[in-house]
Amino acid sequence: MDTVMNLSRSVPLSVTTQGLIVGALVGALSYLLLKKRYRLPPGPRSIPLLGNILSMGSKTEAFYVTLDRWAREIYGPVILIYFGPIPCVTLNNERVINEALVEKSTDFAGRPFLHSFEVMLEGPSNIIFA
Repeated sequence: MDTVMNLSRSVPLSVTTQGLIVGALVGALSYLLLKKRYRLPPGPRSIPLLGNILSMGSKTEAFYVTLDRWAREIYGPVILIYFGPIPCVTLNNERVINEALVEKSTDFAGRPFLHSFEVMLEGPSNIIFA
C-alpha cells in the first residue's frame, strides 16, 4: 500500500486514470472469482488469445503426430486443446470415440459452427469435425 501511495505522489494521476485502474482491478478480480469452473479433460496449458497454436506441430512433427504423442505419453485418450480462445476436445482411441459418438451421441450432438473449419474443409461434410 505504501508503494501505491509513493507512486501517486511521484506520478500525478487524473481522476479518469484512477477510475480506469480501479475498474480494471475490480473487473479482473470479479472475473477470477466468478468464472465458471468446468470439469474439463487434461491438456497442455494455453496462451490467452493464441491457445495451443505455438505448441502444436512443428517443422519436424505434424499436428496429428503431436496429438498422438500427447495421448500416449502425457494426457491420455481425451485431450483439451485450444484453437485460439475456442476449446476443442480431441478423442484419440477407438474406445473413447465409440463412447462419444455412438453411446453418448446426444450429449455430443451440439457443436458450434465455425466458418474457418468450413472454409478449410471445403464444406461441412468432413468426418474429422463430425
